[in-house]
Amino acid sequence: MNWYIITLAGIAAIVLIVFLVKRNIKDEAKFEDQLKEDYHKPRDTDVNDTIID
Repeated sequence: MNWYIITLAGIAAIVLIVFLVKRNIKDEAKFEDQLKEDYHKPRDTDVNDTIID
């Protein structure tokens, strides 16, 4: 009787780990895409053209 409970708990733990890994990969890709879209591109001006007093 105890082996059935241990087996079910083990299978549930493995399923949970697989689910979390897949979700993490999907969220990471989504986050990287969001960072690429939100990144402000630098201006076309040259850095040496600025005057520092």
